[in-house]
Amino acid sequence: MALSGAVLSTYYSELNNQARDTYITQAKYDETLPILETDEDGVRTPLVSLFPPEAIKVRLDSIGLISQYGSKLSQLAGSDAPERVGAGVVKLGDSYTKLSDSFAAAAKLGNNDTSTKYVEPVKTIVSVISEKYMDDKRDQLLTEAVEKGYPAVETVLLLLEGDIPLIHQWAVNQSSNQLSRASTYYNENKSKMSFEQRSALLDQISKYSKNYQELTVNQPTDVVVAMREVNAALLTYARNPKDENRIVRLTSEIDTFNSRVGPIAEAIIKMRSN
Repeated sequence: MALSGAVLSTYYSELNNQARDTYITQAKYDETLPILETDEDGVRTPLVSLFPPEAIKVRLDSIGLISQYGSKLSQLAGSDAPERVGAGVVKLGDSYTKLSDSFAAAAKLGNNDTSTKYVEPVKTIVSVISEKYMDDKRDQLLTEAVEKGYPAVETVLLLLEGDIPLIHQWAVNQSSNQLSRASTYYNENKSKMSFEQRSALLDQISKYSKNYQELTVNQPTDVVVAMREVNAALLTYARNPKDENRIVRLTSEIDTFNSRVGPIAEAIIKMRSN
């Protein structure tokens, strides 16, 4: 869960950076376009912030929470002293107690106003993370944690799964716009440029092209789908304590998850560097 959380966090964190880069690119290749902090209606332009930071924070907090939930389960499953695990996560749970307030107050992300729907499942995940375990019944505790956490994690992941396609299509369109404007400018002005100027612009066009290709091939939604499958596998694992092969099945599911998320993680990191 930590790897997938890092992937999605990077993706959401880069939304406004990409919007700003596209906005500046448009002005770079069209001298008639001004650079403004707000438009004529007083709305913030991508130069400042296209997506409300509060709405992005909601998603980042929920992703971080799921990652911590996964860590909690890993600690619990591998610990011979669950009471120490419990004591170690109480502070973590406390740090999330005010999270629902920021969710409720968050502005919508794009046209998809789902921020407030995160509140209840987040409260449940917080309670699982912050719960104290005072005895050494590891299997029972793990089962209880997964049983309680599964539906809440599933709800948050479904919300993310609904958010991302809308945002991702926007990102693809913006990347295509960058590539198109730079290419058009090059074709119309290449005869006026020096060799060095052409080389510099062609290098930039190459970066835009690679970024566009990475975005079209790698869908962040796949990360969420993979997280849901692992969440379901955890539930199966917890509900079948007498199944001798349950650890094999769970390990296989996690290996598949890592093989699917890895390439997308690399693509998003490349997108960030471009």
